[in-house]
Amino acid sequence: MQTCFIVETVTGTVLAQVTPFKYSWNRVLNGAGGGNADFRVSAVGPNLNWNDLLTPWSRTFVVCEEGVVIYAGLCISRDDDIGSNTISLKHQDIRVLLDRRSTFGTNGYSGGTPDNKLELVNITADRLAAWVLWAGTEAPALANPSFRVPIIPIAKGTTTGGGTESETYFDYQSTVVGSAITEVQNRDGGPDIDFLPQWGTTHKLEYRVRSGTTANPQLTGALLEFNLATSNHGLVDVKRTVDGKNQATYIYAVGEGSEADMKVKTAKNESFAPALEKFVQYKKIGDETVLQSHADADLKTYSSPVEQWSYRLQLDSIQYQPLGTLHKLWFEGSPIIETGWHTLRVIGWSGDETRWVTPVLQPIGSE
Repeated sequence: MQTCFIVETVTGTVLAQVTPFKYSWNRVLNGAGGGNADFRVSAVGPNLNWNDLLTPWSRTFVVCEEGVVIYAGLCISRDDDIGSNTISLKHQDIRVLLDRRSTFGTNGYSGGTPDNKLELVNITADRLAAWVLWAGTEAPALANPSFRVPIIPIAKGTTTGGGTESETYFDYQSTVVGSAITEVQNRDGGPDIDFLPQWGTTHKLEYRVRSGTTANPQLTGALLEFNLATSNHGLVDVKRTVDGKNQATYIYAVGEGSEADMKVKTAKNESFAPALEKFVQYKKIGDETVLQSHADADLKTYSSPVEQWSYRLQLDSIQYQPLGTLHKLWFEGSPIIETGWHTLRVIGWSGDETRWVTPVLQPIGSE
C-alpha cells in the first residue's frame, strides 16, 4: 500500500499525511528526478493549511510503499484551480537544492581562510564530491540553520592524500555545488552518486549518500533474474532504444583561455568510421590533467550509441531495490534480441499512484 506525506525540508519532520488523487515520480542515477501531485481540497474534512503545507522549497513530498520511502521531492511550484478546488504540485528531488548552493559555505567572501578557497589535493574522486557537498550544506549550517539538510554523507577524510584527484574551488569562480559534483562524476573513473531517501531512527526524512569508489565507481545492487522465455516473468512492455544522435569518435575538451592560449585536450577512437567530432566546453578548467580526464571520460560516454531498456513491473517485485540494481533477462527465439542472458543496470525508476513502476536500464554486458 502506498502512502504520501509532506515533511519539513530542513529537519525532515513529518507535517501531515496526504492523499493526492493522482501523482507521478521518478528517480535518476546521477541526475535530478521529479514529478507532480494533484490534490482535491475542501473546507471540510482534515483541517490542513494547504498554503503552508505546500510552501515552495520549505516542504518535501514523500511517497512510501509499505512504510518504506521510495521517493522524496521538494515542493517547487503549484497551480491552484480555485473553481474546482484542486492543487497541482510540481516536485523535484534533492539534487535541485544542490543547484542552489555554492562552495562559499566554507567561509564566504567574509574571510575565514586566507584566500577564500576550498583546496583539495591528491584525494579520491568520491571524497572530492563529499567535500563539495560539505561546503554547500554542513559547513554553512554550523552558523546558519537555514543551510541544514538531513543528509548522511560519506566520509570526506582529510583535504590531502590518499588519491590522485586535486581541485581548488575559489570563491571568485562562483562554484555551484550541484554542477561541481556533476563535474567530478564526469571525470574518467568518476563515481556514481545517489541520494537515497529513507526514514531515520526518529521517523524523520533523511538522505543517505551512496557513492561509488575509485575501485568500483559504478553503484550496483542485488541481482534480479527474469526469464522471458516463460509466460510468468512479470515484465510488461519490454522495449529497447538504440540512439546514436550524440555519438562521437573525436572529443575536444575545451578549457580555460582564448584564441591561441585556449587549452584543448583530445581523446579519439579511430576504429570507427565515419569520424564524428564533438567539442565539449570546460571553460573553468585550467588544469590540463583534469581536462584530459574529461576528454577520456567523454569519449567513453559518446563513442557508442546510447542503449536503454524499459519495461513495467509490479512494485512489490522489485523489493525496494535502489538505483544500480542489476536485472538479468533471458531471451530465446527473438528476431531482435540475441539468445542468452542480458545483464542490465537500473539507472532510473518512475511510478505513480498505481503499484506499477518503470525502470530505465542500460546494459553492462551479455553472456
